[in-house]
Amino acid sequence: MKLISLAKYVSVDIGILIEEILLLRHSNDAIENLKKFNVELDEYTCVQPIYSHLHPNLGKYDFYHPNKKSINCVIVIVHNKVESIQIVDGVDKEGTNYSITSPEYQKFDHFKNRPEVAARRYNMRRISSKSVGLKIFGWENSRTRTSVQRYDGGFFDDIYINENEIDSSKNDELEIYEKFEQQVKLATEISQTERLKIIDLEKGTIPRKVSITSYVFERNPYVAAEALYLAKGICQKCHKKAPFFRRSNQSPYLEVHHLKPLSQGGSDTLDNAIAVCPNCHREFHYG
Repeated sequence: MKLISLAKYVSVDIGILIEEILLLRHSNDAIENLKKFNVELDEYTCVQPIYSHLHPNLGKYDFYHPNKKSINCVIVIVHNKVESIQIVDGVDKEGTNYSITSPEYQKFDHFKNRPEVAARRYNMRRISSKSVGLKIFGWENSRTRTSVQRYDGGFFDDIYINENEIDSSKNDELEIYEKFEQQVKLATEISQTERLKIIDLEKGTIPRKVSITSYVFERNPYVAAEALYLAKGICQKCHKKAPFFRRSNQSPYLEVHHLKPLSQGGSDTLDNAIAVCPNCHREFHYG
């Protein structure tokens, strides 16, 4: 068994800053009561109290705590396994735990004798990760009394998964593409200064090849995000505006093209990457 940090693995796997990750462990008792009251697990995850001076202890659950780094990724743990990896896409509703939840959730909170407190309902979406379904280690004994861990938590780095259980040899091509798109989206959400710093640190790194039915290159999402940023929605070949906007975040749809293909030894760097419209991208490859 080779234990590795769960948070560090997920950070690299989906391309997100580790300090933006929250580990959220739902107790076995809570899971059983959720089933009893027909409350969806995702609702229980996305509704969280807001930090206040009246209830300071609840601040640990606040994804947008005013004095801490905002949480953009939640690793949900159920029955000592990674149940899901979820991205926080902003706030859906704000009110109280009784005003923004389903009737089933309200009955659950009433059963647990929870007071009415300020709360947010976050927009959250599940994303793929090889860590989902894996058993976690390190959240035992007295630690079970703590249900959340942030980057600055007492045992955030001490929650592990077994690296030997991660099947890295079987990757679906669509999954790799979708994961890269997720990574690019997250990379566009950090500042240009942070993005360029990461690109500089990874300069000279050769993209890792992973096996599917053929080989594909795992590209650097920060290079792609920066190329899209620099293009400002204008194709860098035909100089026309992007043909449409992405449904996910309303950003101009352009595709990143490598002037010298990676398959021919081209580098995954800004010097070798431009953002182009789909038509010009096809022309580069087939024209």
